[in-house]
Amino acid sequence: ALGPIIAASLGPSISCIFSQVAFDPKRFSYALSQLPSLLLVGFGISYSNARAVWEGLTGKQSAFVRTPKRGSNTRKSYKLKRSLGPWIETALGAYCLLAFTLSLTTDRLNVGIFALIYVCAYWLVGIKSLRESHA
Repeated sequence: ALGPIIAASLGPSISCIFSQVAFDPKRFSYALSQLPSLLLVGFGISYSNARAVWEGLTGKQSAFVRTPKRGSNTRKSYKLKRSLGPWIETALGAYCLLAFTLSLTTDRLNVGIFALIYVCAYWLVGIKSLRESHA
């Protein structure tokens, strides 16, 4: 039952690895080592992506906030505008933790593994965003 899901989820991962190898063939092991982090961030921003798609479909205007880039020469302090987004992402992580706990008690570990991945992903993005907005 998990075979097709796993096969379908490999496409983006393989694409990321091959793009890094095409850029520099010596980076294969580095690209492979960074893949779990890349996947967690990709899963963790799913709420923000869904919100952006919804705003686009419904015609809601929202500001595009540019973030500072690493290596920028300007040394201005950067603080994110506070929003509910990071709190919602953190709450989604808690919801996934509940789903993971329930999967353990109902012997459905195949679902629980995915829930645990999303716990880590939502908390990674949500907590980092909260830390940046309150810095």
